Amino acid sequence: MYTDGVITAKPLTIADPTITKSKEYDKTVTANVTAGTLSGLVTVGSVTDVVTASAVATYNTSSVGTSKTITVVYTLSGADKDNYIKPVDKVYTDGVITAKKIIVKAFASNKPYDGNKNATVTLSSDGLIGGDLIILSKILAEFDSPEVGVNKLVTVSGISIGGADAGNYILTSNTVTTNASITPLSVIIFEVPNAFTPNGDGLNDVLKIISNAGIAELRSFKIYSRSGNLVFESRDLSRGWDGRFNNNLLPADIYYWTAVYVDRNNVTSPKTGTVLLLK
Repeated sequence: MYTDGVITAKPLTIADPTITKSKEYDKTVTANVTAGTLSGLVTVGSVTDVVTASAVATYNTSSVGTSKTITVVYTLSGADKDNYIKPVDKVYTDGVITAKKIIVKAFASNKPYDGNKNATVTLSSDGLIGGDLIILSKILAEFDSPEVGVNKLVTVSGISIGGADAGNYILTSNTVTTNASITPLSVIIFEVPNAFTPNGDGLNDVLKIISNAGIAELRSFKIYSRSGNLVFESRDLSRGWDGRFNNNLLPADIYYWTAVYVDRNNVTSPKTGTVLLLK
């Protein structure tokens, strides 16, 4: 009788797997694979050992590229698996991950008529995988014409992608269209009366700018005496001049004013004029 006998596990071989070596970028390293047929299982009489093989295939990285490495790893299961050595893992070097297609969308803002076709747009995308970072940029965004109109065609062209994950994506088109309106330009009112009477009777005592909502900002409003001395200055549309300088009421005379304002179309305009101070 011997007590040092050894039975070693039997190596198995396996037919080539069915594997998909190309896929669109999906941020995973998984490749589709089905294990081939095992060879080498022991059969005694009509009974064959119960062993099956499964396979998992993974790319070396998840990013877009060609000639990528795909490794197929086998696992044995079944009642008799411990009596066998799994097949040798298989390695391919011709894997491909292609760029994922994304669709760009544009939202254009309405604008008042300004005589040009320029449009302001915001770009977004459909198809981006969560957590990935891309930056969309454009060369040109413009209306089909500068004239006033509702739901006018806006074309955005020269769209490109940048950012950390841009290499994993491709645009379906670098041009996209949307719609927006060009509204009639509001009448801009900015007027300074040509006379006022700061005599304390409660009527026309303060010289104030007459304006409407077309004015976005008053950059300056200055009043000078005939001799060129600055007697009043303001950047507040609601503030007026009461005819005083250093708390003293100035004499009846002609005074000169200058103003600079910005309208709602972001156009800066200077104006000048005279005002008669009466008592």
